[in-house]
Amino acid sequence: MNSETLYQFLEVAQEGSISAASRKLMIAQPALSKRMQALERELGCTLFIRGSRRVSLTEAGEALRERAGQMRLLEMSIRSQMREYSEGDSQLMRLGITPYNSSVLLRPVMERLGKKYPNIHLDIMEFPTQEVLDMVKAGIVEAGIVKTRFSGGPDIEVHCRIKDPLMAVWHPDFPFKPKGKKVSLRELEGMPLSIIRSFYDLLKGYCAQEEFTPNIVCVSTSVSTNLMLVSLKKAVGIAPVSALKGYPELRRVCFNEWYMDSPATLVTLKGRLSMPVRSLIEIYKELADNNNGEFA
Repeated sequence: MNSETLYQFLEVAQEGSISAASRKLMIAQPALSKRMQALERELGCTLFIRGSRRVSLTEAGEALRERAGQMRLLEMSIRSQMREYSEGDSQLMRLGITPYNSSVLLRPVMERLGKKYPNIHLDIMEFPTQEVLDMVKAGIVEAGIVKTRFSGGPDIEVHCRIKDPLMAVWHPDFPFKPKGKKVSLRELEGMPLSIIRSFYDLLKGYCAQEEFTPNIVCVSTSVSTNLMLVSLKKAVGIAPVSALKGYPELRRVCFNEWYMDSPATLVTLKGRLSMPVRSLIEIYKELADNNNGEFA
């Protein structure tokens, strides 16, 4: 058992498929399958429930995913701290951000920050909301910009929110018509959906509350890829309003559900903050003020 094998295990657990994980890791599927089998033999327990196309985790597999995730965060923290020492006196800021936010919000933030700190070194990590919060708490990143609703706990300080609701998006020629000025999640039942990967588990959970399984036909790490499928009239997309400025031809509508109206929120640990992070907070607040607290 080594860190490489454990991280490969995490990818299989995340993808729910050895073939999908092998493509992402750029490893031959038979080789990755043998590594997972060898890991099970070494640990003396079954980690996967293998189906015809997908795999799920056993109770032991879930426990290993939690521990392996903690190890990955610890390794990232060590590497980040050592990078600070190697950079010497140069400015370094470590930022965690969700893929939804990085698609649009990151550029104006970095442009302003770069003008103030021309020699700044950036260490930017893209992860879903909960993982960004975990990295903030562990000190792996100094600040996080998260998207979905969260409970950060007493150690997390919220500095600013920019309203950026998730919207249902479709091509005018695609056969989809909401019943009203807003759309309910239940209206998407049976519709082919195109979403970003970090939203996959959350959407499945939201739909389970409405007692249906979403028909997800495209999952990608890029919002632009998801919207490309929408532009090709193949699916209804779910994307933040900030990502839709370059797609005037697409129709869009807000959701009725309150949890789909999630702001882009800047968070840090409570306590002492570096000067670049203080500047980041000021820049973020300026962006919110200039946009009346929202993306339009």
